[in-house]
Amino acid sequence: MDVVMNGELADVFSKGNIKLIPLIFSHGLAGNRTTHSGQCRDLASHGYCVLTLSHHDGSANYSKKKDGSQLFWLTEGLLLDFDLRKQQLELRKHEVKMLIDEIFDPTFIQDKLGFADQVSFDYEKFVMCGHSFGGMTALEVARTEPRVKFLFTIDPWLWVKEEQINKKEFIIDCP
Repeated sequence: MDVVMNGELADVFSKGNIKLIPLIFSHGLAGNRTTHSGQCRDLASHGYCVLTLSHHDGSANYSKKKDGSQLFWLTEGLLLDFDLRKQQLELRKHEVKMLIDEIFDPTFIQDKLGFADQVSFDYEKFVMCGHSFGGMTALEVARTEPRVKFLFTIDPWLWVKEEQINKKEFIIDCP
């Protein structure tokens, strides 16, 4: 991987010759925002600006909000608690949509990421992805969020939407 932690942005991006492609990665059960750092670094080496989050729905092994509140993974044998997973999926979808709103804020790149004024995003290539429950999160967000232009998942955990899928009611229009 041609990526260095806290390294400089490549000239083609820092000078504005090529736009960065924004990409959100959603973790699976018992993961967090750093679980897939290898894959995320590889994506970054190909011109993606990868943004990850630790979902604060009880599915992350650890998450901490801006206000300092912390949450550890709920492990009370709830793996196949259908109602809980549906609630978590809704919260995850809300969290991701809040991040998308931030990403699409015109001041985000400079104010939140600290990039120079010449750096920009190619919003027409915005990607949503995830692994396992994060893959299901990515699918659900892509289904309901028109700003997501591309989608990829790694072993998505489809169980939460199994009934809709079997009835052919789960439609995804995003490539």
